[in-house]
Amino acid sequence: MQVIQLPEAVVEIAERMPRTGWWFPSPYVSSAFPEGGGHILMKSASTKIGHALRRIGINDPKITGHSIRHFYACMLLANGTPIHVVQEMLGHASLATTQLYVLVEDDEIRAAVARIPRIAPAERRSTDRDQRRVA
Repeated sequence: MQVIQLPEAVVEIAERMPRTGWWFPSPYVSSAFPEGGGHILMKSASTKIGHALRRIGINDPKITGHSIRHFYACMLLANGTPIHVVQEMLGHASLATTQLYVLVEDDEIRAAVARIPRIAPAERRSTDRDQRRVA
């Protein structure tokens, strides 16, 4: 069994949730759960999160369950959490998926460019052809 550390605010919510079964059970039957009792689909979870956000007065349509997840991952990475740890926390099978959450800031690009050693161009020797152009 995998154990994941949760922020204290999430722990408080988790303590109010059922100890067994799904936290978000589906009221519907599906091919995976023909007798019912399965979990809600990702889209349903996202919709429920959206409704909860609107109920508490967050009406920006760009703020969704997924955007909050994205923000969380970006903040973890920006604050030095190793990418493979974030990968595990998000449940990504591929590190390539987690890499999409890495934000590259302009100052980081400038700092990277500043670290490149400067290569001075070689002095150009004049040739017969250059002297003919002048004449």
